[in-house]
Amino acid sequence: MSAIATTALFILTFAEQSTAVTDGDNAEIFAKLCLALQLGDGKPTFEPPQAAEPPATPTDLYRLNISLAPPEWRSKFIKKATKTQPEAEPLPTDLKDKDWQAKWSLWAEAALYTSNEDNSKQLKNKFNLAGATEQQMKAIRQDIQTAADTAYAIHSAIAGGEPAQPKSNGQLTTELNTALYGEGKTAADQLDATKLIGGGDGSYTTVCGGTGSKKPENTLVGTLLCVCGISSTANGKKPCSKAQEADAKWEPSNIPNPTNWGYIRNLCPKLGRQKISAQRLEALIAALQTTVNAQNNALFIGSTGESTCNGNANGACVKIPSAVVNGVQKVDAVPFINKLENIKTELISRQRYNTQMTHARRALQKLETHALQLTSRAHYTELPGAGSSTQGADKGNGKTVTGETDCSAHKKNTTCTAAKNCKWEGKSETDGKCTADESKVKEQLSTAGAGTAATNAEGKKCSKKKNEGECKDSCKWDGKECKDTSFLNSKFALSMAACFISLVAF
Repeated sequence: MSAIATTALFILTFAEQSTAVTDGDNAEIFAKLCLALQLGDGKPTFEPPQAAEPPATPTDLYRLNISLAPPEWRSKFIKKATKTQPEAEPLPTDLKDKDWQAKWSLWAEAALYTSNEDNSKQLKNKFNLAGATEQQMKAIRQDIQTAADTAYAIHSAIAGGEPAQPKSNGQLTTELNTALYGEGKTAADQLDATKLIGGGDGSYTTVCGGTGSKKPENTLVGTLLCVCGISSTANGKKPCSKAQEADAKWEPSNIPNPTNWGYIRNLCPKLGRQKISAQRLEALIAALQTTVNAQNNALFIGSTGESTCNGNANGACVKIPSAVVNGVQKVDAVPFINKLENIKTELISRQRYNTQMTHARRALQKLETHALQLTSRAHYTELPGAGSSTQGADKGNGKTVTGETDCSAHKKNTTCTAAKNCKWEGKSETDGKCTADESKVKEQLSTAGAGTAATNAEGKKCSKKKNEGECKDSCKWDGKECKDTSFLNSKFALSMAACFISLVAF
């Protein structure tokens, strides 16, 4: 034999050996595919946990706001009827204001609720307003309205689907199984070629070699059948592991039978319940992408260097024709990887949603706490009426001239003594009359006068303090300048809304 002939024979033999399927060819690739397969073992647990429930409607804050409104305004929302029980006034058909349209039912419910004496009493007790005067409640009205409007802005954004509620655990589990086994299938089901590769009939070469309409890359298991299986005409080949019990032959015109699939599955031990997070999926997807290589305009998974996949002489692999354009892999080239990517995106959205719901819940809680602080301090708010030089007690009619308390309006000892500057003169709970307590009124007026002067002076002092260290007592540093704390009440509520809005706009 000539030297040239010998050399040619060597080259042909080497070429045949380099292209034929050999044991363990795809062991490295299989290890990464196995990690994905194990995601479907048992019932998966997704992290973070199921999306948090949206915060409850701040109903009491809305009711408090309406209860402080003038009676004539509240009456707009109560239906004028002859029935014993009052009803909420329906939305007027000619109402043009969009804000009123949006809030009408909310206001009407609150007005109807607070029109009931027992309900009104219960609400006042909750917010420590029992016994507070009209003037004292009027003093906090604007700040309560700001808090209620801010709460409405936050809660209505959530109720309107902003941000959108992410998918449930059940939905994500279905999507995961679809990526692994095909639509409607799980690890517990027998393999279904129609779901795995998009059709039941087809030889290894037709399906895995990309010459037909079948798409094994649609599912992870479909891909595994090509990477670890062999043609029906091959014998004894174990491309995914030398330790495989037996070869996983395809049927002449169909996927491997359950027994042969079992040889592949046994190489990848089943795990218990899996915890699946976005971080885990991100690492897995990056690993899966390394199993893919490109040749011209086609992608290949398995048997690196092959240009044809036939499960025998030309490698055990998946060929995906026309999957590369100008050197760039198409986004949807490997569908099962895309499906895992979608689940990862959903889990990231879930984390953001949970964070936003937590912040919204805290913001609403802070607004209600802020409102409670305002109402609890209302008793200590003394607002002298016009003509303070004549302030005092009118013994004749039982009223204080400040107009803050009408003692004569109280017909019971309990309500009389609970009211400021009043005292009960009588023999029993209902036998007697409620009159102004002159000693308390004088004390109130002198204290109020001194307090008002101090507040005004302090307000001037606050504005003159130039740094945070000097900003003390009744002053508060807002980040740039020193201000009277009362100025910051509305600003607090608005900051809650701004904080929530910034979280939603991601």
